[in-house]
Amino acid sequence: YNKSYDETISNFLDKSKDQKIIIISYDYRSRFEEENFIYINDVTKKVSPLELINNKNKKKLFKKGLKDHKYDFTEMLVNLAAKNKIILIYPFPRPSKDILQLSHSQNILKKIDFLKNYSLIKKEYTRSSLKEFLKRDKNIFNILDNIKHKNIHRIYPHKYFCDIKSDNCKFVNEGNYLFYDNLHLTKQGSKKINSVILSAVNKIEN
Repeated sequence: YNKSYDETISNFLDKSKDQKIIIISYDYRSRFEEENFIYINDVTKKVSPLELINNKNKKKLFKKGLKDHKYDFTEMLVNLAAKNKIILIYPFPRPSKDILQLSHSQNILKKIDFLKNYSLIKKEYTRSSLKEFLKRDKNIFNILDNIKHKNIHRIYPHKYFCDIKSDNCKFVNEGNYLFYDNLHLTKQGSKKINSVILSAVNKIEN
């Protein structure tokens, strides 16, 4: 990750003096928890990829990269909120498997007589536990919760993808897949959260 990415985003948005509504959603796990996360800025031209792999201090470098990115992300968000309204979207519950791809493979198997009854998609792939999700992403929630500003409006996707009573987060709704893979939303999944975002935008504008 290059530190200049956040700076480029901020500079681009700052070009307009008019107040904007900025919607922010991240792959928070890779940005705040990925063990192999390194800031390009911490790697000099003198360090080759091979040297980096064998670097005894690489864990220290990884840790520093995560810490630096957390700081820079927070700083970027607060700076943007000083002049704009921010809609901060929290983590989405994720399927453990690429269920849409499995569905495509399943359709292929149906054409093969002796495999037509073989199921690739298990029930546990189409849903997950809300409690487990909140436990898994507790650190990310804490990071986002600690970014304070009156212009930051928060959206919690799990409130719309999960049922508290049954402790279920569903990734397939009435036969429609809500995720392309274990991260990106399908058109149906996007519709589910877009209505919430539009409602937040209307609330800010009015």
